[in-house]
Amino acid sequence: MMRRPPRRLAPGARIAMRLALLPLPLTILAVVLRQLDRLEIAPLFATLALAWLLAAVAIVAAAVALRAIWRDGDEGAGMAIGAIALAVAALILPAIVVVDLARLQRLADV
Repeated sequence: MMRRPPRRLAPGARIAMRLALLPLPLTILAVVLRQLDRLEIAPLFATLALAWLLAAVAIVAAAVALRAIWRDGDEGAGMAIGAIALAVAALILPAIVVVDLARLQRLADV
C-alpha cells in the first residue's frame, strides 16, 4: 500500500489567523476603557489605528495564504477564510463611519 505524504499547512494561514484575532478584543477594550474615562481620546485613536492596521495586514496575509493554497494545494483554506472574516468584522466600524460622514451635508457657514 502506498503512503501519501502529509499535506502541509499554508504558512500564511496560521499567521493570518493570529493577526486577525487581535483587532476585535483590542477595539472592544479601547472603547470600553474610553467609556469608563480610563483612556484619553488620543490613545484611543492610536489603539484603533493599530487594530485596523492589524486587520488589514491579516487580510493581506490571508490572501497570500489562499494563493499558496490554490497554487500548491496546501491546507488551511478554512483558517485563511476565517481570518478574513474576523478582519473584515474589525474593519466594519470605520467603514460605517465613513459612509455616515459621506452622507452628511457640508457646512456652508461656520
